[in-house]
Amino acid sequence: MRLLLIVLLSLLLPACMVGSPSKPLASIQITPPEQNRIRFTGKGAGAGMMLMSSMGPMGMAVGVAIDEGIAKDIHETAVAEGVDFVEILTANLQQGLQASDDHKISSIEIKIERYGFKTIPGENDPCVVDVELTYSINGGEWRAFASSKEHSDESKDAQQQAPLEQLKTDGETTRHLFRQLSNRLTKMIKSSHLQ
Repeated sequence: MRLLLIVLLSLLLPACMVGSPSKPLASIQITPPEQNRIRFTGKGAGAGMMLMSSMGPMGMAVGVAIDEGIAKDIHETAVAEGVDFVEILTANLQQGLQASDDHKISSIEIKIERYGFKTIPGENDPCVVDVELTYSINGGEWRAFASSKEHSDESKDAQQQAPLEQLKTDGETTRHLFRQLSNRLTKMIKSSHLQ
């Protein structure tokens, strides 16, 4: 009996150790913007245009300062809660690419031009993620991505927007919206390189 057990173990143990080879991780390189911080486009731009008619160039500067102040509030809240757009995007791409074998992606290079939020028409100053970047897959042609182009229909979905005041006080809301955009971007990149 003991001999039979030893023989079975010696035959089965090597078979158990031979697993399916794991898929190599895709190389992901993300370059953040020169000013690596959350941006905001909203009320200030409109106010600046109106103030410019009465104050000249100084009116536009006041409008820009309004948006910069709002961006600073959103950014500081997000940083205090550990929100980092580059980390969220990197993690999402790694998970999305590792989860399936139906793509031919071995490397992705992304250059982020800007990231943040912009207001859209509606009650309570709804905001959507505003990202502009370029990317190259497997060293190929550079392609542009602007979230503003995808927001034309999808921004009406309440799940993909948040009130301005909530963004200024709750970093988790910022994290949630950045993850949603990262999910959509990952799906778009994967679908462009299916096997």
